[in-house]
Amino acid sequence: MKKSIMFGFICCLVLVILVSCKEKDIKTEQKNVPKNDEQSTVFDTNNKMNKEDLNSDGNNKKIKISNNEYYSTYIGYLDKVDLFGTTYENCDYDGDGIQDRIYRDIIDKDSNGAATKINYRIDFGNGTQLVIGDFDDIFTGIQIKGYDLTGDHINEIIFCGEHVASTFPESGSEVAVFEKGKSGYSMIELPRPDLRKEEEIYRVGYSIYIKDINNGNVTIYNKDLNFETLISIDDKNTLARFAEVRKDEPIGSDVWKVDTFEWEGKPGLIFYINLGSTYYNKELQVFLSYQDGKLKPVDAMIEN
Repeated sequence: MKKSIMFGFICCLVLVILVSCKEKDIKTEQKNVPKNDEQSTVFDTNNKMNKEDLNSDGNNKKIKISNNEYYSTYIGYLDKVDLFGTTYENCDYDGDGIQDRIYRDIIDKDSNGAATKINYRIDFGNGTQLVIGDFDDIFTGIQIKGYDLTGDHINEIIFCGEHVASTFPESGSEVAVFEKGKSGYSMIELPRPDLRKEEEIYRVGYSIYIKDINNGNVTIYNKDLNFETLISIDDKNTLARFAEVRKDEPIGSDVWKVDTFEWEGKPGLIFYINLGSTYYNKELQVFLSYQDGKLKPVDAMIEN
């Protein structure tokens, strides 16, 4: 009888110890579970809004923050930021019929916790991702357009990141075009302006130089474009500024805006390059079409 009681006591003691250890393990695991605000930043392979992202009426719940707060501290999906309205909602960049979302991440911070380097990530609805960056200018914006440039019925991803805090954004933006292959997305080779550094992979354009100035007429050119044209300058101050430009100094080079168009029934791109900064401030439009596996210039003109 005593042996039975003793055996029962030992069994109960072992059971209590096991339950205690299990509870300890559960508590330890819960320490590693992210908080609610962290969970919202985790990539969802289904790429759908969670219930906590929606208002009671089913609409996207927006975060209201200032411009400075957004650029300095925001990490998360752009469609949740009230500043952008509906710009980044219900987007389908790759054309597969599933919603795609853009996520902003901070890669590095200063001692005060403010962002010093950022990137963007497109979370496609099919589970594919495309990371764009890293950018030292935390005020680099993002415009994304999906467009079939190559004629293979698969959208290329066109990126333009304007430097929104610049005193003259038209001086140049971050630009890239990505095409999808078997192993994911890769950058399509685009024209490089002269003196572009190797690490400046998002700097795109054509350097435009002054060939001659004669009686108020300025001849500008670019050899790669096979482009040369005469512009007439009536304003004496503007003409004087052109006269100060060195022969090896371009009056424009970097693309700051990108659009799409059709050239003889084929899809193409328009690059916008500012000429003469604020003292002339005209746009050179360069038209490119996909030929022989590359985006090649087919025409160029100065916008009136």
